[in-house]
Amino acid sequence: MSTIIQFIHSGKEHSEKSGKNWNIGKHLRKYMLINGEYISESNSTPQKENIFFWGEWEAQSYLINDIQTDTKSFPKYIFKPYYKTTNEGVNTDPFIFGNQFYYRLCRQLTSPSLRSLVCGDIILFGSCLNKQFVLDTVFVVKNYIDYNSSNFSIFTKITNDVFLDVSFERAITPKADDNCNKKKHACNEKGENYKGKTDFKLRMYEAVMYQDKDKFNGMFSYAPCMQHTGNIQGFSRPVIKLPGIISQTLSQNFKKTNQSDIKPIWDSITGQVLCMGLSLMVNNELPPKILT
Repeated sequence: MSTIIQFIHSGKEHSEKSGKNWNIGKHLRKYMLINGEYISESNSTPQKENIFFWGEWEAQSYLINDIQTDTKSFPKYIFKPYYKTTNEGVNTDPFIFGNQFYYRLCRQLTSPSLRSLVCGDIILFGSCLNKQFVLDTVFVVKNYIDYNSSNFSIFTKITNDVFLDVSFERAITPKADDNCNKKKHACNEKGENYKGKTDFKLRMYEAVMYQDKDKFNGMFSYAPCMQHTGNIQGFSRPVIKLPGIISQTLSQNFKKTNQSDIKPIWDSITGQVLCMGLSLMVNNELPPKILT
């Protein structure tokens, strides 16, 4: 049996102020502009372009523009991600930047089932807005690595510097996630949730990327996106409906469903995204580190 996780995280959009600085508050979403590759059909060849997408990026960003719209589900701001190192700020998880996406921590401390997913399982990251589930990331598990406090160093060998700086290091340095510790969020391996324990075990997941799809029955990971055509654009995160699998009223935590054949579920989700006129972001550039 395969597993599908409907994973609820905050759907609230960053403000102009919080979006420009490294976030030290609750996790939020950003509407971002980035250079990346997308497909408009599930079997088409990826095209390179500047694209808009919704996601989590808690480090700094340039405010590109604001969007004047009466559509409540549209974004209000467009950000371009970058970062400068700092001693404060929450982590970015899932990390959907570059040519390899990762999920490695959020809610795993208190939820053993999130530490037991295997290759081919699917995580649907999204939010509950207006009593509807809106999707921002489809994450298909390609591989995983179990880790604890004794083998943190393994990540420096198998990941990239941006991931280490904005995701991994943010969640192992006590000062980096003081806000999460104070609110008892499960963000920090050395925080209050562990009560001084060092024998915890977590699991970092690597996503199935577009180039891996033939090994996973055509499935791959992506974020719904829209091409930048020269005009400032916004789009609503797509509402996904799958009775029995997706709850439209789940407003926090996650829902786990076991399924004998998971590919039709992935097909249905992807078809719904494409039918809304959106494309699928399959990779993008790593946000730059600014040294000055």
